[in-house]
Amino acid sequence: MTDGIENKGYLIDYRLLRLLMGIIAIAMPIVVSLWSHEKLSSISASYHTAAQDIFVGMLFSVGTFLIAYRGTANHQKTMLATKIGAMGAFAAALFPISPDGCPMDTSSYIHNMAALLLFGSLAYICLKLFRDRAKGKSGLKPLRRYFLYTVCGYGIIGSILFIVAAWSLERIGILPNDALLNYRIIF
Repeated sequence: MTDGIENKGYLIDYRLLRLLMGIIAIAMPIVVSLWSHEKLSSISASYHTAAQDIFVGMLFSVGTFLIAYRGTANHQKTMLATKIGAMGAFAAALFPISPDGCPMDTSSYIHNMAALLLFGSLAYICLKLFRDRAKGKSGLKPLRRYFLYTVCGYGIIGSILFIVAAWSLERIGILPNDALLNYRIIF
């Protein structure tokens, strides 16, 4: 038994899935920015550049890892949260956002809602499920994990709120029309 889940001879354990998903998440903005050869207003804007295949592939990889992730403690809640996040990743990959400078269309709204599902589920996993595992355990390692998951979860929520605020401020005219692109506020 490892962390409440019996090892049944699986070749890839949950720690490797988490590591691979983290590597992809950290690499995504760097890789799509370099590959696109353009100034992007957001990572999603790479859908309309040479980096489209990389962006879609990375989202599908994240979605696949989320589906494969079995979780540890709170198994059913983890499974539900990861499946919701996976569906968000797949939908964000399949429904592109409008190109920079174009009005939002139905696909853009679906993309944004899908991204919200993905990031919302990741925030929930960090703040609720992973932090709960660290609670009540003594030692430095659980304390570090609790701190890391707290920072990551609230960082995700803060980023979502920041993006919504930036879009809103641009839409009502407080930010200049091209501020999101020129200053790469969302990216």
